Amino acid sequence: GYLKTSERGLSGCNPDYAYRKPGSLEDPARLIHADIQRPILSQKEGYLTNMNCEEIGMAAVLSGAGRRKKEDGIDFSAGFYLLAKKGAYVKEGEPLAVLYANDTQKADLADERFRNACRIEPTLQK
Repeated sequence: GYLKTSERGLSGCNPDYAYRKPGSLEDPARLIHADIQRPILSQKEGYLTNMNCEEIGMAAVLSGAGRRKKEDGIDFSAGFYLLAKKGAYVKEGEPLAVLYANDTQKADLADERFRNACRIEPTLQK
């Protein structure tokens, strides 16, 4: 599994791992694709003041991108594509990230956990 950001490319993923298709970083169309690809939408308008990284990581595990225990498998097509950064102003219904998964139940759980890991406030505190 992977967690990637729009500016830094793949994160949490060594591009030399064997699961990567040759040339996939140069041509994203060659990446392994998940059956479910859907946006995680902001439920309110305001500033994205906090993104709890540990909780987002656990949301990635729920999507199938990681393991709870060493016997669990990893779905290398699962994870998130982050669209909003901490400090960004987001409108209600604006996508915060794109969720990738291959199981609807896992996707629903990961979506909820991700949204709960993001705090949106009316003002930006410095």
